[in-house]
Amino acid sequence: MRSTFTGVRYNTYGSDAAVIMLDSRSFRDAQIEPVNLGDPSDATRFLNEAFDPSRTLLGREQVEDLKADLRDAEANGITWKFITIPEPIQNFGLLNAEDRFEGYAAERNEILQYIDQNFIKNLLQEQALSLGYDPVGLNNNLDIAAGAQ
Repeated sequence: MRSTFTGVRYNTYGSDAAVIMLDSRSFRDAQIEPVNLGDPSDATRFLNEAFDPSRTLLGREQVEDLKADLRDAEANGITWKFITIPEPIQNFGLLNAEDRFEGYAAERNEILQYIDQNFIKNLLQEQALSLGYDPVGLNNNLDIAAGAQ
């Protein structure tokens, strides 16, 4: 059952597409301190803080609604699932990572694992920061996330 949270907007267009719009600004925790790329030990600090499971970019209710919407779209045979969010979910490395999902790595990993474990197919992310559609590269993202723990 869907929560009463109204931050996620979920619309379907027949069996062709589902569009899920996320709010990544209203419920996020404060950004962690940017990594000092000149100090290798600072990368470890950044990753440890980013993988804190209590940190959130979307907020718990919105994460659960996202999962429910993806599950609903897949169960109803909707071909394409589009997630729109300003921050890319792909891993672009440590530079400026504090303002992307990399700075909220535990939550990012949770979402990617959910997609993988529930066989959510034909999922695309529209992101404002890189202005384009990008397939969610699960193997790359899960491997990187698993290696960083």
